[in-house]
Amino acid sequence: MHSILLEDDGHVEDLQSLGEASVTIGQECLAATKARRDELIEKIGPRNEFAAWIDERLDRVISANEHAEADTSRARIGFVDPLDFVPATSIYLAMIADEAGDVDVGQITDEKQSPFLIMEDGVIVGHEGRHRMIAMAKAGVTRAPTVFYERLPFGEEYAYEKLLSQDVERFGSQTYYDNPSMDTSLHIHSTVAATSSSRAEIVRNMERGLSPRGFCCRGCNLCHEGKR
Repeated sequence: MHSILLEDDGHVEDLQSLGEASVTIGQECLAATKARRDELIEKIGPRNEFAAWIDERLDRVISANEHAEADTSRARIGFVDPLDFVPATSIYLAMIADEAGDVDVGQITDEKQSPFLIMEDGVIVGHEGRHRMIAMAKAGVTRAPTVFYERLPFGEEYAYEKLLSQDVERFGSQTYYDNPSMDTSLHIHSTVAATSSSRAEIVRNMERGLSPRGFCCRGCNLCHEGKR
């Protein structure tokens, strides 16, 4: 099917297929959103903080996902840049940043569910935590812990596996009705199985001291300014 232009003299002229028009509009939209991302990054300025979990949150994630007797888990814990997490799950980075407002440490601490990603065949198919992630990015955080699951094909179940630690893993970004997210992929660093036997390794990867709050940035301005 083609769109048409009806000239004054009644002559019908083909313009382009609706599919081609849709692609053009999509590319223009993506370019505009990437420009807004660049503006947001410039507004945020330098970021050098690491977010981390305290023991209570880490133990809760491990307990909810491990098969202790088999030393297997259905989840891994890794680290992402919050400004990468959101563009890999949405095209609307600037809008989400506006909705998120400034970081609310108390609210983040009270959240029982940690930010997570669901993967299937190497592609993101589900997520939770975009607003928290972007709020942390606006507060200067450049590295935050994330839980991620590999979903079994054609089902909602997650496999219990003896997962190996990886320096970095790359996953394709989430799509919505064939429309892409802002970025095409996401890199998750220092991934480790969420098991009791791997707990010490996870703690080392957190690179932080203990904090009395549920979500801590080691040495971050939030702590220094007495907001935690």
